[in-house]
Amino acid sequence: MPLLQFIGMLLLTGAVGVTLLSGIFWIRFRRPLWGWLVFGTPATYFLLLIIVTLLSGRETLAPGTPQRFCGFYIDCHLSVAVIKVERGPSEWTVTLHVGNDARRVALAPVGLRIELVRPDSTALLLTPGQATVESQIPAGEVREFTVSFAALPDGTTPTLRVTEGVGIDRIIEGALLGDDDALGRGRVRLGL
Repeated sequence: MPLLQFIGMLLLTGAVGVTLLSGIFWIRFRRPLWGWLVFGTPATYFLLLIIVTLLSGRETLAPGTPQRFCGFYIDCHLSVAVIKVERGPSEWTVTLHVGNDARRVALAPVGLRIELVRPDSTALLLTPGQATVESQIPAGEVREFTVSFAALPDGTTPTLRVTEGVGIDRIIEGALLGDDDALGRGRVRLGL
């Protein structure tokens, strides 16, 4: 796990803890300091999140470089990477690996969404070739699947935008400092 992602997990957990404890103390003792902490802690965290997001900018990961996903448990064990690209004259086929680097627990990607992003930033939703993408992946293993799409008429190379999670998972990833799926970081793409 990248250092920034680990620091982001600690900061988010700390910000939530400080906010909750300050809220309890503010209700109980009515001291202005606790009120300032209730509102100042999340405001400071989200300001830091916005700054890091703006400084990070758009990023295209090279083939073989995994994009990590953090879910409800903030564990960041699931990842996806482009492994192979077969470029035909009319169709491209991309082989992706979804990995689980947990030590003991099988995990399943939930709500995996793959979009083909053209150079003009228009996106097209792709459907994986196998229905087993969202099944459990044993600890330390990888699931392989393919997606296919028509070659772009102008011969340019597109990228893939991959997101994972639904509901609370997306909210946590959006608020996690340094995460590939953090607020505004939907710009992280997989290069082909």
